[in-house]
Amino acid sequence: MLFNSFEFIFAFLPVVILLVWAFGRFASFQAVVAVLVAASLFFYGWWNPVYLLIIVLSMVINYQLGKRLSKRKEKPMLYVGVLLNLFSLGYFKYTDFVLDNVNLLLESPIPLPNVVLPLAISFLLSSKSPIWSIPSAVKPSRNTRSIMLCL
Repeated sequence: MLFNSFEFIFAFLPVVILLVWAFGRFASFQAVVAVLVAASLFFYGWWNPVYLLIIVLSMVINYQLGKRLSKRKEKPMLYVGVLLNLFSLGYFKYTDFVLDNVNLLLESPIPLPNVVLPLAISFLLSSKSPIWSIPSAVKPSRNTRSIMLCL
């Protein structure tokens, strides 16, 4: 679903606006956040539901690492979190590029896996990085739904 598609403009957006208004008027702020998180995940999964697993797994891992880092400054955990995010980003963005260049340089027949880049993977991985949980002037959020809402 694209932002300029009929499905988005005439179905998805009006339903989400109506739900946010109704939950905002008759329920709690946390319910509104839950509706927005659900809508975001639905929107993200519309194109390819398999990529929801990547996003949810990334959110869970980064949230857990961030929670641990906000309690104790453990450099190894920070390195693990950053390396996991860089590995994920590198896999989705550069696998075909690297293998294609290896094939050209070595004249080898390594088949390309044709990895499709999930929508906004760079933003999602960098915005959920555990590096943002390092104690600083800004306190990390303890609310999982608020963090997921950044999706």
